[in-house]
Amino acid sequence: MRESAAFEAQPRENEWADAMEDEVKQTIDKLLRAARGSDEAAVTARELECRSTSCRIIIGGAEPDAVRQFLESLQDERGFYERADSLALERRGGKRNEQPTEIGVFIKFLR
Repeated sequence: MRESAAFEAQPRENEWADAMEDEVKQTIDKLLRAARGSDEAAVTARELECRSTSCRIIIGGAEPDAVRQFLESLQDERGFYERADSLALERRGGKRNEQPTEIGVFIKFLR
C-alpha cells in the first residue's frame, strides 16, 4: 500500500493532470484492445487519475493471461517505456497464491 499512500499524498495540478489523463487514457485504450481480443471482460481498467507527477489506474480481469499481457505491454514501447520515469504495481485483493482481483498501476513521470 506504499504506492497508494504516496499517490494520495500528492496534490493535484489540474492543468498537467488533465492533459496526462487524456494521454494515458489513449495509450491504455489501445493496449486494452490488443490484450482483450474479442473478450471485453478479459482485462478491465478503471479509475484513471493523475495528480502532480504520477497517474494511477486500477486493472482487473477475468483472464490471467490477458491481464499479464496487458501489464507487460505497459512497460514496453507500446506503453510507457521511455515516457515514464517508473511504473509500479500494487496488488489489491486476492490471496497470495491466487490471481489478484485488482492491480493498482502507478506511473510516475519526470517533469
